Amino acid sequence: MTPNMRTASAKELLQGINALLNVNALYAILIQMGLAEEVEYRSSTGSGEIKSYTRLTEAGLLYGKNKESGFSASTTMVFYESAFLSLYAAACQEASGHALSLMPVPRMDDVTKLSAGAELGETPTPESSTKKRSRSQQIPDPAALFVGWSYRIERHHWGTLGVTMRTFVKQKKPYTAWALDTPPAYGFEQGYIFYSADGTRYLQIASVNSEDFEVHTGLGGDDRRGYKISEAELVKWLEFGCSPSEDRRLYKGEGKAGAMAWLVVSPDQD
Repeated sequence: MTPNMRTASAKELLQGINALLNVNALYAILIQMGLAEEVEYRSSTGSGEIKSYTRLTEAGLLYGKNKESGFSASTTMVFYESAFLSLYAAACQEASGHALSLMPVPRMDDVTKLSAGAELGETPTPESSTKKRSRSQQIPDPAALFVGWSYRIERHHWGTLGVTMRTFVKQKKPYTAWALDTPPAYGFEQGYIFYSADGTRYLQIASVNSEDFEVHTGLGGDDRRGYKISEAELVKWLEFGCSPSEDRRLYKGEGKAGAMAWLVVSPDQD
């Protein structure tokens, strides 16, 4: 064991939790356990000072969800005090009878004060941690966001276009709202179908590959055409109705969509 490390039994950790009700120290321990991380951001108001907040890492999210430690880890990346306390207690409980290797518990005056959450409208700085999440913009009415798109984006596809329910913290009070990350995190999957606003055409994701999509479109019947396009081109198509150029067309059987690849009309058959 290195000089900077010590072990603490689960019992010792549980006994020490009363002394660690200073959440700043609790955050520091969770960071040392790899279950949380500190993220810096620059305030977009006032002096533009650099602030920070604490959020769970992917490991912390998974741990909290699987151990049922008293909070939902599926819809939020920003948590408040009770969530961290629950996670810490669950970790101690799991380690009952075993030793945990932790860095020395920091003295209260050595612990950097961490914010309980980022205020809305504040943008992360380039100096921020590479693990920081995208900036989230609150969306009061997701349906209004897609008004005017060439293809209808129904409610069940809001998440596909990056609009999800997120937890925000304002004045230390958490609340949930629809939000869109910048840049958006899309979630297109094979089989998804979108219909044009006038209901005359369909657009189907026939195959999802590592860097591109095989997309079929048509009026129905024998009018199916296949294209190989990028994610950005797919979004542009949905929003503006800009179909890809003819050089992106696929020939019958050329695509990777299995039997559906044989349903497309080849360019030389138009």
